[in-house]
Amino acid sequence: MRRIGNGGEEAVVRWLRAQQWQIVARNWGCRRGELDIVAYSPGGVLAFVEVKTRRPQNWDADGLEAIAHRKQQKLIGTAQEFLQAHPQWHDSPCRFDVALVLYQPSPVGGCYRVHQYLEDAFTVE
Repeated sequence: MRRIGNGGEEAVVRWLRAQQWQIVARNWGCRRGELDIVAYSPGGVLAFVEVKTRRPQNWDADGLEAIAHRKQQKLIGTAQEFLQAHPQWHDSPCRFDVALVLYQPSPVGGCYRVHQYLEDAFTVE
C-alpha cells in the first residue's frame, strides 16, 4: 500500500512542478507526524500538501474523508515544527492543501492521476 501512496505523491510533485511550484520538502517528519509535500507556489504561498491516493470506487470520497479534524490537528502541529526547523519560511504566508489522486491498477504498474487539488482545504483554528 505504501508503494501506491508513493506513486500518488510523485504524481502530485510532477503536477505541481508543471505549474512552476518549487518543492521545498518531501516526507518531512518529526515527532508529531509527517508532511507529504511542502511546496512554494508561484504566488508566494508555502503549502503543506497532504496527498491521498485511492483506487476507483473507494469508500472515503477519494480520500477526502480521511482528512478529519484529528488529522488536521496533527498536520497543523507538524507544520508548526517544520516552520521552527526552517526559519527561512517562518514569515511566508502558509496554507494546507489536499491532493486527491486516483490510482488505476494495470498489469504494467498502474496509472496515477491528480483527480482534485483543494487549495486552503482547512484552516488553523
